[in-house]
Amino acid sequence: MEIFLLTAENRQEAAELFASVFTGEPWGDDWRDREQLDRYLADLMDGPASLSLGLRQDGRLIALSLGSIRHYWSGTVYCVDEFCVAREAQGQGIGTRFLAAVEKEAARRGAAALFLQTDRQMPAFAFTEKTGTGNWAAMFP
Repeated sequence: MEIFLLTAENRQEAAELFASVFTGEPWGDDWRDREQLDRYLADLMDGPASLSLGLRQDGRLIALSLGSIRHYWSGTVYCVDEFCVAREAQGQGIGTRFLAAVEKEAARRGAAALFLQTDRQMPAFAFTEKTGTGNWAAMFP
């Protein structure tokens, strides 16, 4: 598996993965307007503080972490706006390993914490509890 920085060159591939995950259950988002999806991903990926990471397995993009490095009075944090793993790769520990690599990359860039929010009613909430990111934040060791 290979973790890498996502760029505009990867946006189409990221859009396909993002839409395939979030249009399904339990989210049910409507991303049929691909221009709107492209703009949303550009908002997340193209900012000067963006930290958008992908994970490849066997040459295929299977996970995304889209967010930005933010500087608060209390320190520097990585705020994850979107995090997903391809449906067929879920439940295999890939998300947990990817999140650990994301934390390491964010720490390398000076972040002392990671903020990852999700709705308590979503299955992703159990993932945040299992990985120790909780619903709001995880401090790096």
